[in-house]
Amino acid sequence: MNAAAGRRARARSGFTLIEIMAVVLILLMIAAIVIPRVSLIASQAALDDAKQLAATLDFAREKAIALGRAHRVVLDLDHAQYWIEAQPPPATTPPILAWAELEELPLVAPRTNTREFTALRGSQPTPLDANVHITAVENESSQANEGLAQIAFEPDGATSAAQIWLTAGDDVRVRIEIAALADPTRVKFDAPE
Repeated sequence: MNAAAGRRARARSGFTLIEIMAVVLILLMIAAIVIPRVSLIASQAALDDAKQLAATLDFAREKAIALGRAHRVVLDLDHAQYWIEAQPPPATTPPILAWAELEELPLVAPRTNTREFTALRGSQPTPLDANVHITAVENESSQANEGLAQIAFEPDGATSAAQIWLTAGDDVRVRIEIAALADPTRVKFDAPE
């Protein structure tokens, strides 16, 4: 009887297949609840940052129109931040051309001196969420994947149409579309490539 009791004790010392399957099933159910929430948090952070950047772009366009001076949003792709800069007001009024003294009327606007942009007074760079990155800025003529990029608005609010991509994690891509004229800036989710 001692030998039979020893065999039973050894047989009962492990887990049955049903117990192991129950534990695995419970772990899978927990993972099914937790993993989408983590992805949702990354998606929400990217969407929030994209909406804030889109609002900043719209603000820079409106400020350029209101003040009649060029403004730009500078994007630091390496440090995931951005800020607004503006051309300072002209120091003097432009010279008045004596149109009657010209033999031929010029068909182009008089050229103005190019002035450097300066950061808006009191503005600080706006950082993106720690998990969100600016991965690309693209317009009709170029694409930037690193360094500084800019979206410039003329005094009438016009700009080159452009797109900015923000990413969070491996599967969340948000695209910001900037229209050439005064259309509002759009934010869209992109499917991963």
